[in-house]
Amino acid sequence: MASVRCHLAIVDGRKLRNVIVTYPGGAFPSAAEGLLVGQCICSVKEFTVECHSTVDFNGVAVIENGSLSFLPLSVYLKTVSNV
Repeated sequence: MASVRCHLAIVDGRKLRNVIVTYPGGAFPSAAEGLLVGQCICSVKEFTVECHSTVDFNGVAVIENGSLSFLPLSVYLKTVSNV
């Protein structure tokens, strides 16, 4: 299992800020490229205190229909501005 701290997660259209996403596997997203995990069972938990035991990803986790991907913040912002 891997866990990543994200600024934002979008779970089937619902936006959650400051989250830890836990998912199967050992690959982690990079700030430049993100990561496509694909279909998986994952958990998303909001947090309110500082967390240092996970990988920090300056981006957005997107979970839609059971498929997980991590988008760099710059890619997400471009997507939002084109809507």
